[in-house]
Amino acid sequence: MVILIVGIVGGVGATTLATEILKAGGSAVGLDLADGSLSGCVDRKMYPLDAAIFARRPRPQIIDEIVAQRPVLLWTLGCQTAPDTAWGLLREVAQRTSLVIDGGLNPAEPAWQLADVTLGVTRDGENANVVVHWHEMQLKRAHPHLRLVSGQLKAAGAALAAELLPRPTPRWNLSWWKQS
Repeated sequence: MVILIVGIVGGVGATTLATEILKAGGSAVGLDLADGSLSGCVDRKMYPLDAAIFARRPRPQIIDEIVAQRPVLLWTLGCQTAPDTAWGLLREVAQRTSLVIDGGLNPAEPAWQLADVTLGVTRDGENANVVVHWHEMQLKRAHPHLRLVSGQLKAAGAALAAELLPRPTPRWNLSWWKQS
């Protein structure tokens, strides 16, 4: 499952929603296409994506490491030199685990194509203005499946994680079995 979160306007809480989904989602990997603050918000290791795409190690080993460590991947300027390679690696990661993307205000088109679910964080009715509504309309026109989210983002993040992300599989518990 790939969840792309975009802000309709700046400062509405796209990073907050991504943070809450990652916290509730457990094994999901984060991707910060915005400003780099997502890893600090979820208290996870940050992994610059260009370090992964230009590493000299085998690609399956890098993907295994990303899936096991669940870092927040950071899109850096180095990714612009090989964007097809970067998006290819992200597709491979998304085949193995859920990916939550903080897309900022204007994510690249490959992020929209990769996403299974797109969420637009907006201001609630009383705080919205004409500019906010115009941006909502433009995004909904370009991406008809965009779901708008506003209000209590912490609660919304937990609810969306429960709805969208797979439940963790329970580990076998053999505590009931005791040897005599």
